Amino acid sequence: MKKTIMTACLTVFGAACFSAPFTVNRIFANNMVLQREKEIPVWGTAAPGTEITVSFKGTKQTVKTGEDGKWLAKLPAQKAESKPQNLIVRSGKNMKAFSNVLVGEVWMFFGQSHIELSYGGKLRELNGADKRVMASETRTNLINTIKGFVSNVPADPQLRCGRIWLTGSVYWYPCGKQFIKNFGVVSYNMGKALRKELNVPVAILNIARGCSSIESWIPAEYYDHPVLAEEKQYLDEFVKFYNDKTAKRLTQEQEDEYFTEYCKTPKRKMRGNLKGGKVRPGARSWVWQHMRAVMPTGCVLSAARYANPFPVRGMIWWQGDTNYYDPDGHYLQKFPILMEAYRKNWNDPDMNFVMVLQGQSKNYKGLYSKFRLQQFAAAETLDKLLLVNNVMTPPAEAKMVHPYGEKVQVGKETAKLVLKHFYGRAETMGSGPLFDTAVFKAGKATVTFRFGKGLKTSDGKAPVGFELAGKDKVYHPAQAEISGEGVVLSSAKVPAPEYARFMWEDVDNVSNLVNAEDLTAFPFDTQYEFFQKKNKINAK
Repeated sequence: MKKTIMTACLTVFGAACFSAPFTVNRIFANNMVLQREKEIPVWGTAAPGTEITVSFKGTKQTVKTGEDGKWLAKLPAQKAESKPQNLIVRSGKNMKAFSNVLVGEVWMFFGQSHIELSYGGKLRELNGADKRVMASETRTNLINTIKGFVSNVPADPQLRCGRIWLTGSVYWYPCGKQFIKNFGVVSYNMGKALRKELNVPVAILNIARGCSSIESWIPAEYYDHPVLAEEKQYLDEFVKFYNDKTAKRLTQEQEDEYFTEYCKTPKRKMRGNLKGGKVRPGARSWVWQHMRAVMPTGCVLSAARYANPFPVRGMIWWQGDTNYYDPDGHYLQKFPILMEAYRKNWNDPDMNFVMVLQGQSKNYKGLYSKFRLQQFAAAETLDKLLLVNNVMTPPAEAKMVHPYGEKVQVGKETAKLVLKHFYGRAETMGSGPLFDTAVFKAGKATVTFRFGKGLKTSDGKAPVGFELAGKDKVYHPAQAEISGEGVVLSSAKVPAPEYARFMWEDVDNVSNLVNAEDLTAFPFDTQYEFFQKKNKINAK
């Protein structure tokens, strides 16, 4: 019989949970925001037969803990509430009270470091790793820009950030100078826009993990799928190690033995952390962090299980780099498994998902472009999955692992997409221009776009990033001129063009082609079958 993420949590921590009178799941904390218009589950553990009463805004429910030590109370759905409330959980004379609780819109952000990146994290990178990959003047300007933003951000107690840190601790932060460094760059910019448009409390729950693989986010009970067979061979042993280590049942020698074997596994690419055939003592922390992020179900154990089934409006996913080396087509098979798991575990079969397209990167040239094809195909075929563009990396930031300007723009474009599709902003396009057709005639190519109303360039110059190719499929830069909701392309080096592409392998330009709502045009390459037929991405 399959177990949910929450059941797995209680299996791991059951013995420890019952030592206290009762526990409430750690996702519940001061300053949290509860999702409006959805039933509110509150859960935890206690000794079997313990009576638990949960109360909030004049409603209450009393339940008893089952023989397995679990309890779950379900409070009725609430309308948005901007006045701070208390959520109280009682067991006999024991009480846990959570203060300054609001009701509004909650979105969960998960995946890799691109969506995890906080303002404080970006400042640390600019004073560290980024020194090696960017001009000093550019770096200084970015530092001053972010410091200026952090110092002057307007306080907004109705905009909040929830973070599940690597330690498993959970905190909810109100927006203001004191806590803004903990806000993700992408999620803050989305949340800020939603606050402005919806005028209700908004929370961004960020549970992402740097370096994480898609397999680490998939619960253990879904590993019978053939596409997960390679990772399944590591599953049971890792889960046992994780449980034993977190419960402090291992000696240092036992931990080092497992760390050493992990570093020796060719798939993990961690041999640099060995010395004399054993894990370096100074590398233990990093290896453990890496292990929790990439091993099968690692992020479920260290993050997702604490959030499940905390109600949210939808989930924003940005992940891919760690899976670039997968066999072609595997990611397209894995992502529907992830969607199925989270919709089931959150008891929401219609859960909204938004996926962020992988951006251009000099660090992964030749890898990310074909990976995008799987993302396009997923957004085309999977129900209630939308796609956010990402070809906005400023050239000066192109070698950075985490370009700052890109993250800001992704957050803003994500907000416009969800406002249209999930909040009824029908008057907007919501999406950046998506490739529709290409007609090759008289030595030119005419490319048209869906969501191309008001097509223009953000800088008033000619569009950049377009290329043409003939029968040989060798691409050359093309001159581009906007014509209505399309672009006319030509190149003296390609007198008889048969293929066109835009920002597909280009890491030297930042896209300047936008529509009337300043949403950036998506990349495309017509040599691939996907772009040889009409798509309906973001039209749902």
